[in-house]
Amino acid sequence: MYALVAAAWLLCAASLAAAAPYFPEAVLQHHPAWLDEPAPAREIPPIREFFPLGVYGGSYGEQTWPFVFDDLKRHHMNCWWMNGEGHGDEALDRMLSLGEKAGLRIYWADGSDPMFFPFRWGTPESRRERHEKEIVPLFERRAQRFGDRWGLLCWGLCEEMPPSAVEELAPFVELVRKLDPQHPPLLLYNRLDSARKAVELFRPEVISSDIYPLGRDPRCAPDNLPAAKSLFRRYCRSYYEVARAAGAAFCVIAQGMGSEQVYLEGAPWFGWMGAYHMPNPTFCTWQAWAAVQEGATGVFFYHYYAPRGEKLDWDNRAYEYTLRTETWHETCQLKAIGDCFAALEKAAPFLVRVEKDEGAAQIASSDTEISLAAFRPRADLAEVLVVVAVNDNTTDRRQFQLMHNRGPETVVWDLVLDQNVTEANGKAELLLPAGGGKVLALGTPAEIERWRRACRPGG
Repeated sequence: MYALVAAAWLLCAASLAAAAPYFPEAVLQHHPAWLDEPAPAREIPPIREFFPLGVYGGSYGEQTWPFVFDDLKRHHMNCWWMNGEGHGDEALDRMLSLGEKAGLRIYWADGSDPMFFPFRWGTPESRRERHEKEIVPLFERRAQRFGDRWGLLCWGLCEEMPPSAVEELAPFVELVRKLDPQHPPLLLYNRLDSARKAVELFRPEVISSDIYPLGRDPRCAPDNLPAAKSLFRRYCRSYYEVARAAGAAFCVIAQGMGSEQVYLEGAPWFGWMGAYHMPNPTFCTWQAWAAVQEGATGVFFYHYYAPRGEKLDWDNRAYEYTLRTETWHETCQLKAIGDCFAALEKAAPFLVRVEKDEGAAQIASSDTEISLAAFRPRADLAEVLVVVAVNDNTTDRRQFQLMHNRGPETVVWDLVLDQNVTEANGKAELLLPAGGGKVLALGTPAEIERWRRACRPGG
């Protein structure tokens, strides 16, 4: 409930505080080398074999796109969850072309686009009429034009909707699947009953959720780290279970923003309310690793950039702190996320091929602040055990040993560093920075090598 109320308030505040953005010359004149190169040919992978790493944000104007794509690329991202101010087909074509050159894919969920199905306005009858008269012909055109584009990850149809809206969207989902089988229709859920309804009606390819756990107002979101961590893990675990029941992937939008409170004189708040603490860099990193440990194979951060300082109609000033400042400078949070994503992109080929092993594996950490989760390969390589280790201490680094009962021939292989760390493990010298994580494989040398070969492209 906390996260739902806070998320609704934030969306309201963001829509009311649409300040004119500031574009420094360094952004407007940015011209990366890849911009002059042709896009390489790529096959569109099944969505479960693609591990999106990215940010959620608007387009900020086409003049910023080369900078934004290059910035995301430099921070080891491969996806942009684009929710902007409305783009036609020509603009979408140009955006996809830039993404294909840069190596980034677009989660198309433009909030002002006719395809972004609004459930808050009109009646079911009027929405069905709009669907037939406006959305169906629009998507028929788009499917023909963009159906073979690698730069398009999916069609985002709706966000944070009640179960009733999920039911209304079922014909839209089937239309997209029929006309564009390579780009699935996806919804963003912030209610478990909506996610379960989607599983019941059309078994989505991906279950995604957004959770912003660190608040200033405990009526909206926890205002302390232990409760925030507990909430984040609980949400991720619940949505992963729903996704797994449907054979779907699970991805999460984590908190990469903060905001200031506003003062309301009337009910139900009677004073200062809402808002979020800007998480520090290690908490950002921890969210990514904790989500992966809970089963996520996709991580985004909200929010990449937003102008600040516009008055709300409550006669107050609401400020949002984002991963790039209002003057487009990099924050320490964005730097930390980029470093974390550099590790996760190396682990991604392995993580998209495993599922959580609930309780069957006997593993333990020598340090109680290092949490462990075991995963088993989905293919015929079940002899390998993959372990995700996370430092739940977001202040201090920790050193640990991974203890197991798999016998003396078992080696411990760091899949991110791509090296044998058995000796360091035996000496309890595996080191994790605050909020950091590792992806380790346990097996015999032959089993480990077979697993690594199978997960390499073309392996």
